[in-house]
Amino acid sequence: MKYLILGAGLSGRSLAHYLKDQKKIFYFYDDRLSPKNKEIHQTNTHKEFLSYEMSQEFLLTEKATLLLSPGVPSFHPLIVFAEKEKVTLLSELDFSLTKIKAPIIAVTGTNGKSTVVSMIYHILKSLKYKTALLGNIGIPASSVLGKSDIYDFLVLEVSSYQLEQLLENPFYRSVFLNFAEDHIERHGSLKNYFLAKYKIFETTNKENKSFCSQSVLEQAQNFGLNTNHLPSPLKVFNSKNFEAFIPKKLHSPKHNLENATIALEVCASFLVSLPLSKIGETLETFKTIPHRFETFATRRGVSFIDDSKATNMHATLSALASLEKKTLLLLGGLSKGESFKQIASFKEKLPKIVSFGKASATIKKELGGEILVFSFNSLREAIENLFQQLDEDKSLQCVLLSPACSSFDEFQNFSERGTYFQTSIKSLLAEEEKENGDKRKP
Repeated sequence: MKYLILGAGLSGRSLAHYLKDQKKIFYFYDDRLSPKNKEIHQTNTHKEFLSYEMSQEFLLTEKATLLLSPGVPSFHPLIVFAEKEKVTLLSELDFSLTKIKAPIIAVTGTNGKSTVVSMIYHILKSLKYKTALLGNIGIPASSVLGKSDIYDFLVLEVSSYQLEQLLENPFYRSVFLNFAEDHIERHGSLKNYFLAKYKIFETTNKENKSFCSQSVLEQAQNFGLNTNHLPSPLKVFNSKNFEAFIPKKLHSPKHNLENATIALEVCASFLVSLPLSKIGETLETFKTIPHRFETFATRRGVSFIDDSKATNMHATLSALASLEKKTLLLLGGLSKGESFKQIASFKEKLPKIVSFGKASATIKKELGGEILVFSFNSLREAIENLFQQLDEDKSLQCVLLSPACSSFDEFQNFSERGTYFQTSIKSLLAEEEKENGDKRKP
């Protein structure tokens, strides 16, 4: 069998590593890296990359399988060509799932999935189970191929992109946390986005148990889906039964407690021989994932929170709901087309908003009549003026970066944006401390 890998990002490279170990013949096609024609290819240093025309020829003449990276949409020309020519297509996740034997706990949702899978992974690892954390969190499922037999459990964060491509679903536990508008540019409509995530329940594993929130169940019914026809009945989360077993440090903010109770409930469903108290106490040593409501500094009683991972409105609203303090909200980046007007429902705790990036003008237009909005062209420019904003309003107790937008107008990803925010604030605090120290010198 020969393979063409579509997309040379993290997932594609992981597939290539495995295929190379298995001594399989494979090539890449990537819009950004492939040569434009055969002539260029002959002198290109990246011999493993084919041009578009050569990719088509390779698929047909070699009867090769097209392996898909999750970031590549279904309307990509090479996928359309492959479907027309009846070429075998497999996603990176499907290719991996056919070879993985360990039970898989799979989690999806618009927000919170990285935190929940990290908590589940932490619980299992603390209880001495051999486990790995895979998927959308940044470690491709194919990275464990060839060694998956050593694991007791695998924990998998799955995005709508991955689920949309999925053909086979052998998940041991399926979890759908929540649902809100996002990724419409990829899926075309809110319903298509929901249906992609809903595929997490269409399992082929008879031991599967499926979990979801009440809001997800209601959304399924609103879209006319018959939840009674699923392979495994949907179990709605029952957080009240588990809160008493969650360490106090995770009771605030509210969404952290919700995530912890879900992780505990899911683990308790298969670790049946262990008391809830023993499973729950493992979370005492859990550390918040980077850039998800991460408090990292203080200045004159004002705390700084990095929630750069909040790339949609639902995530930002959840962050605001968790705060009781007067807050300066840093909001902006590259808009996903959502309305910012919902932010106004928190105006009592938002004396001012600092907007930045491509979405800045829209934010001011939609919220300026309700809340004082200061606009800047970039996050860099906004941070340069941040301490002045704080000094002008002594009521502020918190600075929250929770952008409700993607980062791509200014940064490579939300992680780079969050790191820049933290580094810049810490640098400004150090400079301020040095200046104050110099003033105190006789």
